Amino acid sequence: MDEFSIQSKDEESNLLLRNSHLLQLELLDFGASRGFGQEFIDDYIAILKAAANLDREACREISLRLGYLTGRETEAKALDVRMLTLVDA
Repeated sequence: MDEFSIQSKDEESNLLLRNSHLLQLELLDFGASRGFGQEFIDDYIAILKAAANLDREACREISLRLGYLTGRETEAKALDVRMLTLVDA
């Protein structure tokens, strides 16, 4: 996503190839892919880093910028931000 500004909308793991030599995941099928602007790419990568660092406030702020959250969510919807950081738990 970072290098070519595209993301697959198809989340099937069989469409990804793990390249152990380059330590990368490689997308095998671009049929369900779409391009994104650099601002979105930067925010998307930032939210992944924030989640990896367990920074819930940054996840919330970036989620608002990306439109994932509106700021008017109920507590149940706000759980989405916490879910981003649970991958590391």
